[in-house]
Amino acid sequence: MINQATYFNMRFKGVDDIKPLVRNWAEILYYENRHASEHDGVDFTTDLNLVKTYSNSKDVIITKWGKLSETPFYCITGYALYDILPWWKEMQEFFEKDLKLHPWLPFPCILISSSNLRRHSDIGRPTAFNYGILGEEVSTNHIWHDSNLPDDKYNESYTYKQGRSILINTSIDHGGVLNPGFSSNELRAICNMGFSETYDVCLERISNSFKDETISKIL
Repeated sequence: MINQATYFNMRFKGVDDIKPLVRNWAEILYYENRHASEHDGVDFTTDLNLVKTYSNSKDVIITKWGKLSETPFYCITGYALYDILPWWKEMQEFFEKDLKLHPWLPFPCILISSSNLRRHSDIGRPTAFNYGILGEEVSTNHIWHDSNLPDDKYNESYTYKQGRSILINTSIDHGGVLNPGFSSNELRAICNMGFSETYDVCLERISNSFKDETISKIL
């Protein structure tokens, strides 16, 4: 079986500081369903309280993925996130200048979901470097190497673990299933840095840097 997910003993700095804010965002999105009627895959803008605005450079950008008949997940991005993740720019510059990896977005990204996450492949972004914020214990996730094969015939599982970041091949189908004992509306959130390079390229460069311990300066 081809390895499609790799763990690193790296913490994203400052994650504990943003947990209360991110939990509040998740509650607004899922318990209040404030933006549930937004169109699938279409960006809209809000302030840091997730109150809808009319686009300027300081806004939060939100994209809802999932139709009304599905449990959606939300991508929260935008330059406004630098206000709550001031260390992100240093990390981003390290990946760009030292490792020659190209972040998919020009700003930070937080992904929020409610337990189960439908299978999908990321559009145009082949690799993600993720770190859990909320709900690491909730779901066991699966990567499907070939969506034409039965799930129980060919899959690879990974979980989010406290204090560890994970590199994932997001060009193939992946998703999340609920662990026994958890309700269907458990909240999850991760910090996400996507890369334009393939999983194998990202893995080689990050692994080499990790061996040299140069990456510990940033994460």
